[in-house]
Amino acid sequence: MLYSLVITLCAISAPDRCDTYEQPLDQLSLNPSMAFIQAQGYLANWLQDHPGQRLQRWHLEPGRKT
Repeated sequence: MLYSLVITLCAISAPDRCDTYEQPLDQLSLNPSMAFIQAQGYLANWLQDHPGQRLQRWHLEPGRKT
């Protein structure tokens, strides 16, 4: 199963400037609870690589079966 990680990020320097991104993640567990936990690690790495962004919200959407 594929999941899509949907994140809304805001610029730290301009908090009213936010964008929503969708990233397919096929390496997550089939178990939704475990996928949720694994996605948090992906988010942490992404934020570390993009220090000018602040995470506003995020969620996983189920994708299609492969």
